[in-house]
Amino acid sequence: MPRPYPFDAGRLLRDLARLAAPALAGRRTGTEGAESARRLIEARFAQIGLEPLAAPGFRHPFGGDTPGINLVGHLPGADPEARWLVVLAHYDHLGEEEGEIYPGADDNAS
Repeated sequence: MPRPYPFDAGRLLRDLARLAAPALAGRRTGTEGAESARRLIEARFAQIGLEPLAAPGFRHPFGGDTPGINLVGHLPGADPEARWLVVLAHYDHLGEEEGEIYPGADDNAS
């Protein structure tokens, strides 16, 4: 089994800064900002050794009032009988309203 990708606090802070950057305009679902965030997260998932839960990749679209895309990956453990640890987060946000960008995760599920 490959070694887990080492934790890097500096990389984490750089990623957070990129996700909160004005260029992503708050990452509202369905926008280019949300797509850019998704690409960053997918690249990081692959870099740290996560595998897609189902083919062909990490993206799992969902419907509803506001359709979106979840990202789902897993890290296989050494013991197939062991319990799973699930870590979740969401990467979309309020976006931009009345000229103000909301860059954080200051809404539901935060």
